[in-house]
Amino acid sequence: MSHHMPVETGLNTHLELWAACEGDVNKYTNEVGYPCSRQLAGAFAPRQETNGQSNVIRRSLIYSVTPRPRWLWELNSVEEFVSCYIGIVEIHHYALTSAHVLHSDINGENAMYCRTPDGKVLGFLNDWDLACFVGPLDLSESSTSQHRTGTGPFMAIDLQQPDNEGKSPKRDHRYCHDLESLFWLLVWAVLHFDLKAGSRRKCELKEWDGDWQTAALFKNSFLTNAGTQNRILKMALKPYAGLVKRWILPLADMFQDARHNCEKSRDAEGFKIFDHEMYAKEITFEKFMEIIGVRPRQWG
Repeated sequence: MSHHMPVETGLNTHLELWAACEGDVNKYTNEVGYPCSRQLAGAFAPRQETNGQSNVIRRSLIYSVTPRPRWLWELNSVEEFVSCYIGIVEIHHYALTSAHVLHSDINGENAMYCRTPDGKVLGFLNDWDLACFVGPLDLSESSTSQHRTGTGPFMAIDLQQPDNEGKSPKRDHRYCHDLESLFWLLVWAVLHFDLKAGSRRKCELKEWDGDWQTAALFKNSFLTNAGTQNRILKMALKPYAGLVKRWILPLADMFQDARHNCEKSRDAEGFKIFDHEMYAKEITFEKFMEIIGVRPRQWG
């Protein structure tokens, strides 16, 4: 079989094709031409029911048809990237306000998009398996992971750098941390997502893609050191030049100012401490959206 079947193909044809593919979901997906749920493997399993003295075998077919997810670097233009990125920021915030859930591991591979039949692109976040619930104080309550979660280059500085004793911090995951991850995703994208080639460039910044503490120092330097920031952003791909000026520079100032304001307190021994509560109040969805000049979507 070499043809791809349209969505409207009848159920009997699907059953015949499934049988021909010998229950292999990958073969089935390739033949129909669109992704199907991997629950298909168990959907055709017979269920035996006793009806008096006779056994009745029932079979059920359950399958889903969804737009195929794509990587952000496969988008056709910066305009499409902007649309998808805004959608990702908005849907992430909606998950918080409607379901009290934080993603907790935003990175360059689970920020994705799909294209609708009319050509519109929709950005979304995949892989919510490390998500955590948050309580009324914006503090994480539970997670499927028993340790700090995140992908190094995209994690909030606050979750990576050691405490005053040089130990790994044990801190609650908050919305401000995910929002900072979305900022680092943006910076990462303008350096690595080659839309013209439809590919992802290799990371040449070893300190950013290294161990967590090294990555935290790099990101802190990006925010506070003009030389570091200029050197990095000059590496951005040319099509993103306008986005660097309109979004990244003012957002970097927001995060830098917030960190500066939160590092003014000192403990009983006179050492500087970071005010995590203040940081959560400084880094908000409303401020983020105002800086990038986007009016937040009103959900129905």
